[in-house]
Amino acid sequence: MPAARPAAHSEGNVTGTAVTRASLQADLLAAQERAIRLNTRVQQLEKRLSQVLGEQAWRESDLGHAPPEPPTASLYDQLVARANRAAIPAKGTTQTVTGQDIQAATQHFLGISSVTWPPLAAAIKQALGGDATAFTHDADKTILDHVQLQATACLDQSPAATTYTGLARLERLAHKISPHLGGQVESWTNLTGCLGWPAPAHSPAPATPVKHAPPALILESTPQVMSAYPWAFGFAAQLPGSRVLSANGDDYTTYLLSSCVAKYTDNYLVNRALPAAGTLCN
Repeated sequence: MPAARPAAHSEGNVTGTAVTRASLQADLLAAQERAIRLNTRVQQLEKRLSQVLGEQAWRESDLGHAPPEPPTASLYDQLVARANRAAIPAKGTTQTVTGQDIQAATQHFLGISSVTWPPLAAAIKQALGGDATAFTHDADKTILDHVQLQATACLDQSPAATTYTGLARLERLAHKISPHLGGQVESWTNLTGCLGWPAPAHSPAPATPVKHAPPALILESTPQVMSAYPWAFGFAAQLPGSRVLSANGDDYTTYLLSSCVAKYTDNYLVNRALPAAGTLCN
């Protein structure tokens, strides 16, 4: 709401407007409310635009429906099975790609639906046409050197399985949880690569709460592909008074795609107000 105009005053030959603390606060509040309304609308439009662009990319790739419709999953499964029967070449190289290679490369196409799903559609179409080049490298350009990742995984925590029997049990669980990827995710690569690692693991010292830090708002989506959902709560426990805002979705960047998340985040950044414990954005 607009702030009331303070009365004009005259001092010598200078005429001005009296500015009070109350009038400044009223103007700031009005500006904040306008910014929140505009930001909410922009977020809604961005989300819809992302959906439209993603659906258009899938249609133009001749894959039929936008993910995760069954026809697309079926085509992907057919591609994996075909590549496991006979590896698909990567044009311009001597490299060939198996179904397991495709599954292992797919994880990094899943981070942000509006950004990484369209290239995945193109990669599937290209591989169905006989060229699996897109599955020979990581779609995520932020990934560190894989040797470094392997060393960190093996040295920072004890492995979840140390025998073939234990590994086979985890493989069955991975197939159940992730039938299309068949458990071929980064953590599986780390786990299998740590079997027989020559140096023992040294778990980091238990984290201690951070002192003299303001409460933080931590955003995390429930089935997120890059980090485990419970980790957010462990992180929050290290920052006393902090709160986890959960988003029901699998996108890595929830602020850009959820008007609900954006609303709570903006309120935290502007007013330092945290949402109620257990808040879930759909």
